[in-house]
Amino acid sequence: ATYGEVAATYTITATETPTSFNATGLPAGLTVNTANGEITGTATVVGTFNVNISATNLGGTGNATLVYTIAPKALTVSGATADSKIYDRTTTATISGSTLVGIVGADDVTVSNTGTFAAANAGTAIAVTSTQTLGGADAAKYSLTLPTGLSADITPKALTIGSAAAQNKNFDTTTDATITGTLTG
Repeated sequence: ATYGEVAATYTITATETPTSFNATGLPAGLTVNTANGEITGTATVVGTFNVNISATNLGGTGNATLVYTIAPKALTVSGATADSKIYDRTTTATISGSTLVGIVGADDVTVSNTGTFAAANAGTAIAVTSTQTLGGADAAKYSLTLPTGLSADITPKALTIGSAAAQNKNFDTTTDATITGTLTG
């Protein structure tokens, strides 16, 4: 079963014409119909649960353990865009515009804005890999399908020369000159 989705019906099976059924330790949101042994509902928790199931007839009660797993619900991201940046020697990328799709009710789930450029050098349409993660009080109830096909530009960083000064030289029939200064930026 998956968190926040209607679980497939599980029916407790027994022989010798049971007159009632029971299940204890069910995940929150699931219930047992004691007349027919059907376990149904929508799980509101995630995890693996050892459920004690039983069937009773005139001869007594038989018990067994049912291992019931509730998986996190998969969320997708829509509207994600990788942001262009100015060259900074890193592959760190920012992803903006992300909206989570598939949140159940008013659950508190957020998504980070992180990504990684395929290269640190300046260029256009550089591939960006999403490294987004989930946050918020209910994040553990979900898994995340990351967006793909993202790209952005890394533009060259502008540099300025401060205190530029041309150096004197002896005549050598060339127009070459040496200029000294301080690069900033």
